[in-house]
Amino acid sequence: MQVGYFKIEGYDGQFFSCVQYGTMSPAACAKNFAAAPEAQRTTGRLASCIGCEVGQHHLDPVAPAKPIVLRTALVYRKICVRCRRGGEVGVGKVRLVRGQTICVSCINREAEVIKGRNAKGGKPKKWRHLLQDVQIGSVANGSFTIERFSHPVRDRIEAMLTLLRRPAGPKVMAWTSSRSIQRMEAGAV
Repeated sequence: MQVGYFKIEGYDGQFFSCVQYGTMSPAACAKNFAAAPEAQRTTGRLASCIGCEVGQHHLDPVAPAKPIVLRTALVYRKICVRCRRGGEVGVGKVRLVRGQTICVSCINREAEVIKGRNAKGGKPKKWRHLLQDVQIGSVANGSFTIERFSHPVRDRIEAMLTLLRRPAGPKVMAWTSSRSIQRMEAGAV
């Protein structure tokens, strides 16, 4: 990674030319890189800063290169965690509900499955066999917790993405079974 730095007359410090944002200082680049995941999640801004090698270098120039988070990471994109539609592709914008995680269409299909009938009175077809109850063990801030979802989910990936979308998302996750939870609650782990 090579970055060409230059000076601007009348301003202190060095600058470089960012492909996405034009002329900027390394400090501004580092600030954007650090803020990018949260900004993308909440406002849709700074998507191009996610996983940027230059931003990572400006944030911590002496650290060895870490694996880069893919710019297409599902955690940071405005997509539905269930159907994985939305984001910057397609026509129109996706409206997400339930903590900015699931689209209106999917939450309506979920309600149909729970009620056992669709708007026309027939049996629901979409998600009928896919929705299930899931529990996930996660570690955040040094403590282990078991999350039992209050609503059915499509798969474990949906559950994982839901947890990761939270502001203080977990660092480690594991699929749990009822047997392992009973052992943990009994203190036998």
